[in-house]
Amino acid sequence: MTKDPRGDTLGRGTRVTLFLKDDAAEFVDQEKLKNLVKKYSEFIGYPIRLYLSKDIKEQVPVEEEEKPKDDGEEGDTEITDEEEKVQKDDDEPKEPKTKTVNKTVWEWETINDIKAIWMREKSEITDREYNDFYKTISKDH
Repeated sequence: MTKDPRGDTLGRGTRVTLFLKDDAAEFVDQEKLKNLVKKYSEFIGYPIRLYLSKDIKEQVPVEEEEKPKDDGEEGDTEITDEEEKVQKDDDEPKEPKTKTVNKTVWEWETINDIKAIWMREKSEITDREYNDFYKTISKDH
């Protein structure tokens, strides 16, 4: 344990930072770490949060390249009524084209959302939860 050199940045609580050896790379996997914390913090009354990444899909407008306009050097041409209608239709606002982009977002997620067994009503606790609690406390399987 060391004192935070930046001062009291956490405010309240305890931050645990793990430094892993090269042969312990399996614990870098978010799902593995999340499952371990859930398993061993099942009967802890304090919230445990992990900083996890999530991939979300987001609609982003596509920028279109502008087509070069004709300077009229080739000669004047007459515009018929049908072409004029088509040009007027082109001037109307169109819905912007979009594409789907995957974006990675990092956020804190509370892992142990179940209240501790001794903080709940006796009628809500199942026999399985009692057995699991006994196994956790006594290390008897």
